[in-house]
Amino acid sequence: MNQLQQAKPQAEQIAKSNWLSQDEKKIIKAQFFPPNATDMDMIYCMKVAETFNLNPILKQIFFVERSANIDGRWITKIEPLAGRDSFLTLAHRSGKFAGIDSDCAIKQTAVLQDGEWVTKNELVATARVYRTDNDRPFCAEVEYSEYVQRTKDGSITKFWRDKPKTMLKKVAESQALRKAFDISGLYSVDEVGDDEPKKTKIAPKIETKATQNLNELLSSSEKPNISVGAKNSQTEKTEYIEAAPLEVEIATVKENLTVEPMPHDLLQSELVKRGASEAEAENLVERLSIDEARAYLDDPNSIDALMENLRS
Repeated sequence: MNQLQQAKPQAEQIAKSNWLSQDEKKIIKAQFFPPNATDMDMIYCMKVAETFNLNPILKQIFFVERSANIDGRWITKIEPLAGRDSFLTLAHRSGKFAGIDSDCAIKQTAVLQDGEWVTKNELVATARVYRTDNDRPFCAEVEYSEYVQRTKDGSITKFWRDKPKTMLKKVAESQALRKAFDISGLYSVDEVGDDEPKKTKIAPKIETKATQNLNELLSSSEKPNISVGAKNSQTEKTEYIEAAPLEVEIATVKENLTVEPMPHDLLQSELVKRGASEAEAENLVERLSIDEARAYLDDPNSIDALMENLRS
């Protein structure tokens, strides 16, 4: 996995890019980063988003604060994360996406307990992704105990408590999509979490001049000629305070923001309301791109027509 090159601080050394408008970058800087994000955090995350051509405003990529162990010390880092639908978007763009299916079942799995391997019943999700240029599917299998997300007090988070099969299948599908389309360095919000209590940096005051310099940097960023795969190695000497661990069950980086579900999930819910089974709705919507799902959501009559075709 190649290292993501550090962004050069001088604006004149970075070529101008038309990936996002200046106004869009200002919105992203103000609304889509944690409050203690540094300039280097923002530049790094924006370069990853640009490399994959994923737009934070469209909720195709999120910039999330997570704990990381660097030289034996736990610090906070801002990392780019995606959703299952983000990987579907990349798959559709390739022109070689031939479909995806997934299922959940109770299986016997091995677990190390008191120094001995024993078997236990476990909820397991399996996903298979198909390409037009390959006869065999790309598969991923994940276990509930490895990915279920919990709050600081150890209780299961709302989405994982209410929809364990849906959440586990999203993890499996994300991994299978990455395998099938060689996506490296970008992970799903559904499959990551903090291993230790998080340290939250006390953000320093940012002078107006520094803010203007950041806008210049973001408005003229260079596409890196590498595969994105490394975390930003830049750290700062700063004061730390204890905070709650990251709870990645919502697609947001601001605690006071509420983000709507992904288009595929909303459309699936609408189909179920109209009488489709969960399996029927899921199999139908996973064939659609994000733009197609949004188009159906914008026109309720088209959802009714979709149901008629499903029943015919």
